Amino acid sequence: MIVPLAAASAVDVAARIVTQKMAENMGQQFVILNMPGASGMIGAEQVAHAEPDGYTIGGFNDSIMTMVPNLQSKMRWDILKDFEPVSLVATVEWGLIAGNQTPYKSASDLIAAAKAEAWKDRLWVWRSGQSQHLARRCLRAGAGISLTHVPYKGATQAATDVAAGQILSASRAWERSRRWCAEVSSG
Repeated sequence: MIVPLAAASAVDVAARIVTQKMAENMGQQFVILNMPGASGMIGAEQVAHAEPDGYTIGGFNDSIMTMVPNLQSKMRWDILKDFEPVSLVATVEWGLIAGNQTPYKSASDLIAAAKAEAWKDRLWVWRSGQSQHLARRCLRAGAGISLTHVPYKGATQAATDVAAGQILSASRAWERSRRWCAEVSSG
């Protein structure tokens, strides 16, 4: 199974649980190959162009299937023509995170600090072309704040850097952030 996202990402963890059950049921081992980068386009391309023999499957998130094809002008695969959906494995809600070492305990704290420019040397992060990217743009526009884009290959590395204090905050999904952005925009 090709997972076009980083090891230890939510999709990777779900894929490992699913392939373990598949192996038990089918009596055959499955290997997971993580291929992060380019917002999932690299790994998705490998799945799209694999020999159609049933031995290569992909474990994708919603962004790879919906946002990336609509944000990129040139794609080497077509989500509607090159893939056959098999199953919905999981749904995940995420949110905005900040490290425990920061004084920020709420979104309001983060927005107030951003407006006061309390951290000129601290960075914000999201993955280009993914739901976190769009959620962060919504936050930036709705709150009227400036954010620095620092692309990571995956949310796992970003979360690790947040916990270590290397970056201030990271977005970790769209649904919760979308509702939150609507609240920010309305005051």
